[in-house]
Amino acid sequence: MWYSVLQQTVGPLFDQSGMTTLEREEAFRQAAAVMTGMLAAVSLLALSLSLVLARYWQSVLYNPGGFAQEFHQLSMGRVPAILLLVLLVLGLFAGMTLMFELSLVFLAAFFLHGLAVIHGINRKLNLSRLWLVMTYVVMAFALPQMMVVLATLGMVDSFVDLRGRIAHAGNDAP
Repeated sequence: MWYSVLQQTVGPLFDQSGMTTLEREEAFRQAAAVMTGMLAAVSLLALSLSLVLARYWQSVLYNPGGFAQEFHQLSMGRVPAILLLVLLVLGLFAGMTLMFELSLVFLAAFFLHGLAVIHGINRKLNLSRLWLVMTYVVMAFALPQMMVVLATLGMVDSFVDLRGRIAHAGNDAP
């Protein structure tokens, strides 16, 4: 089903790209294999961002500044991080497409965790907001790559507690 949807919707764009028919068909086959997972991941991301925006608005009305503190503490935990690693191993190395598609959903959740880590570290180190602006500018031009980088950062934080370590390092300084 996804193959025919991709042919109808994206096919005309690929016609203008100069790709051969064989290359285009292979690209569609590869994308079609994981489209359900990508759709689920995008849906989770859209719903999560809607919830974050709603929580921000509620905080502005009833608890100014409370959202930033909550968002900086956002963490998925170790169990989901381990589950994501298992899903990635099964999906990439065992060739289990369903496991890879499920890992895309977890990657979307850990992407938000990674954003929270970036914001939390920025606040704890008292850095300029320019660092956050640069992060979002890079995301505008390379979103898939930044999603992987930030999801990895979120997974690492689940095991290492980067924000906690930075807070302790700041307390140990004279």
